[in-house]
Amino acid sequence: MNKYYVQSGNLKRVILSTEPFKACVRSLYDGLSKRYDIALSPSFIVSQRGFVMDRFPTQIYSDEEIYSTQDVYDECRRTFNE
Repeated sequence: MNKYYVQSGNLKRVILSTEPFKACVRSLYDGLSKRYDIALSPSFIVSQRGFVMDRFPTQIYSDEEIYSTQDVYDECRRTFNE
């Protein structure tokens, strides 16, 4: 398992997962199931170097992933039957 830093809007989570997309899905599920007040951006950014938006200047490296929030939400619903 790898450690991923997942960020979308005000949702920021450090997740252990086998792949970046699954880390996004788990982060969203955890946020929704714990009833956090979440405001998502149109995309999820996943890194193994830390939270991308906390860097100055904000830079996205080629080994970091960006996923559509809609795709993550759809997979979350399929996976967790929400």
